[in-house]
Amino acid sequence: MVYITGPLFFGSVNQLVERLEHMPFTKTLILSMRGVPMADISSVQAIEHIWRAHVKAGGTIYLTGLQPSVRKVLESAGLIAEIGEQHIFWSADQAIARIGELARHAEMETSPQSPPPESLDELPLGISAA
Repeated sequence: MVYITGPLFFGSVNQLVERLEHMPFTKTLILSMRGVPMADISSVQAIEHIWRAHVKAGGTIYLTGLQPSVRKVLESAGLIAEIGEQHIFWSADQAIARIGELARHAEMETSPQSPPPESLDELPLGISAA
């Protein structure tokens, strides 16, 4: 989870991109932007760059806490549609809960299951065919 605070504009986005690029890779990255009161088109480009690089590396990004003015800038640029509403949450707690749901679902899909019994004599729990 990365907390971003302060206005995002051409003077600050390079620092954001540099810091994120030098962080160790994590499959899931949450950008909490609750403390960002405004953003300009250069911040849209920076977030898009971060998002594309992270997805290319096999990761997923979630944006949380978008203030209405920031969300409007991201929507107008088409970035919300590109990232997908399923990756946008008001709170980090909501994003974390969703990530947990997805992980549990993926675990259920990939967990090895016992093959079906080949005959009634192999039924579990000591049940045998009469």
